[in-house]
Amino acid sequence: MDIGNQLRKRLGPLTLSGWLSLFLVALVGGVILSYVQPSKTNRTYLKELIESDTIEKTAIEFVAVVRKTDNARTANETEWKQIEKGLSECMVREANKYVASNDPYLEAKADKTTPHILAKRFLRACGATD
Repeated sequence: MDIGNQLRKRLGPLTLSGWLSLFLVALVGGVILSYVQPSKTNRTYLKELIESDTIEKTAIEFVAVVRKTDNARTANETEWKQIEKGLSECMVREANKYVASNDPYLEAKADKTTPHILAKRFLRACGATD
């Protein structure tokens, strides 16, 4: 079962906004929502996130938030560790593929919307949202 299906099984049906809300709750500690310097491009910002293991840490924090939700189904520790590892690996893999792409968005100046846009992109790419 892929990571997106495992997370959806634990949480039940969530809309994109619901997933994004959970993701942003996980980020409040400043993991990705750190100050974005306006002189950076989105590509530079994303490279820094990858190099600092921030994306991996964020995925781990996201799974911790999912575990605490009222509608999370019971799973054993091994299952949660597999979900955590799967989401971390997927998000890092997708971030590396994206940073290597020629998407014009990556050349734009980073701003306060950059973390949200990247969060949605990687959650979708990893199957956590529709």
